[in-house]
Amino acid sequence: MLDLLRGCCKPVVLSVSYPNLEPVAVAGILSLILPRENAGAVKKHSIHSQLQTRFFMSDIVNAETRSRFMAGIKSVNTKPEMQVRQLLHQAGFRYRLHERRLPGTPDIWLPRWKAVIEVNGCFWHGHMCHLFKWPRSHEAFWRGKIEANQKRDKSHLHELTALGIKSLTIWECALKGKKRHDQERLIKVISWWLHESACHGDISGGEELSLINMA
Repeated sequence: MLDLLRGCCKPVVLSVSYPNLEPVAVAGILSLILPRENAGAVKKHSIHSQLQTRFFMSDIVNAETRSRFMAGIKSVNTKPEMQVRQLLHQAGFRYRLHERRLPGTPDIWLPRWKAVIEVNGCFWHGHMCHLFKWPRSHEAFWRGKIEANQKRDKSHLHELTALGIKSLTIWECALKGKKRHDQERLIKVISWWLHESACHGDISGGEELSLINMA
């Protein structure tokens, strides 16, 4: 692998954080993965009390291929998602994860109730709440990416509706931050939605915790 990297000449700057490692330990790690001739390119500096290391690594794919790889990446097992899964499990609900046969590969699939639950990050899906802010740099790039995510979310929702499957979106702000909800109350609302509602649902932080139904 190192021979392959040495044979490529286009540099890509990667930024990696090591919050729990001493600088000496980080230098040891980099010495194992970097080509020897790139050793002088390593720069270590502290940002917000975390050691961050910047180094050059060879780019082994072209821009089009890299874009395709990135588009296929879906964040799974995030902390908010794990919170919801734990609440469901403790309440006795059984589910499947990331069912690829359903539109959008939903986070949680509950076949008994013909229902899916999506745990959405407020930034990545453009939720206009206290956790969301438009980036000041590369605004056009981020706006295009987030708007594409929103368009994809709507498309998946229409496809689920056509299959007779209801969907509940739980936003990150409902689970973290100053406007998060009490978890005991949250699971009661989720349970009610699974048993009683035939509509799509949406739970955000800060609002009175009664289910907001969407036609």
